[in-house]
Amino acid sequence: MSKPIHMQILDRARALIEDERRWCPGHLARDAHGYPVSPTDHEAEQRCALGALLAAAHELSSDEMEAHRLAETALRPLVGA
Repeated sequence: MSKPIHMQILDRARALIEDERRWCPGHLARDAHGYPVSPTDHEAEQRCALGALLAAAHELSSDEMEAHRLAETALRPLVGA
């Protein structure tokens, strides 16, 4: 049995930022030069927690709006409605 989608997103997001060098507070994401980029940009090297959730959701759906909806769905059990 496969994991629920929100657990897949949380697991992948955690993997994206578990290395401290991949973590960036203050912006959703930064590139290798430290410039802010979209968390779904292929140039993103660092992400904040929300940026990691958005990137993980985007891996499952290449549609930006769907990725946002999936990321919100993954957050709901953690922070409420």
